[in-house]
Amino acid sequence: MSALAKSDRLNETAKIPASGGRRGVWGLFAVAAVFAVLLSAVAVPSASAHPPEAKTVCPDGYTLSADETECSKTTTTDHGKASCDAGYDLVPKTRGAAVCVGELPNKPVCLSGFIRGSECIGELPNKPVCLSGFIRGSECIGELPNKPVCSSGTLQAGACVTTTTTAASYRCGLGRLTTGAFGIPVCEHVRVAQCPAGYSVFWGGCVKANPPSTADKICPSGYSKRGGFCYRYTVATPYCTSGTLSGHSCKRTTKVGDPTCLNGSRQDSICVGKVGDPTCLNGSRQDSICVGKVGDPTCLNGSRQDSICVGKV
Repeated sequence: MSALAKSDRLNETAKIPASGGRRGVWGLFAVAAVFAVLLSAVAVPSASAHPPEAKTVCPDGYTLSADETECSKTTTTDHGKASCDAGYDLVPKTRGAAVCVGELPNKPVCLSGFIRGSECIGELPNKPVCLSGFIRGSECIGELPNKPVCSSGTLQAGACVTTTTTAASYRCGLGRLTTGAFGIPVCEHVRVAQCPAGYSVFWGGCVKANPPSTADKICPSGYSKRGGFCYRYTVATPYCTSGTLSGHSCKRTTKVGDPTCLNGSRQDSICVGKVGDPTCLNGSRQDSICVGKVGDPTCLNGSRQDSICVGKV
């Protein structure tokens, strides 16, 4: 605390008595009687009446008291001018003596957060977000442009497979399975040739008594006769003992592995990975929180002036 030369002021009050007197006029009864005889129409004043008092007057510079009994005057004497030690400023006050103001030993502090420059920095209510994808840990994860691939085989329905093709097998619902023209499997249908209506079989031929006649054996519609037999051919039905029928072939698919992503990791039919970093729409990101200005430094004692606290010393 610096030494402050205080200005002492003394109030001196000079008092003087108020001036003035009373005068009483008493009429003589005898004289009054004479005047009463001479001036019978004039009334004599009452013995208790008093004349008006003279007004008290104070000298120049003095003030009359409320009860008008004394006059007074206040004078001020200046015994010196206040001053402060080097480095301190004299600040006048509206009431009371002036004070010396300077830097206090305490420093500005933040009630929340920490000081950085002239601001209080702390955690903001908003959280980091991803402009693309979703947050996983400290990264933004989303779909990558590359797709899952197979190191062996081909990608089919989310799996890596190989396909083998074999010839189909054939069967007949009716008839006998045989090979037809161009090696095509067919079903052979065989029937014995019959005599026409009205004819009877005789010695391998067909005869009729009335009128007598002969005829050749015949085949039903759609059949062709060869010797004494009728033949008809239909396409055999292909089938697969394993795999899937495709035309006249059987395709068998075998899984040989799972697709992988050359960049990122596979999620169903896409590749996912880091697409960016989380960002704060307000403030700046620090790990998993957003930080920014949360207030201004304040002085617990005195008032803040830039980076110091000042006050009465």
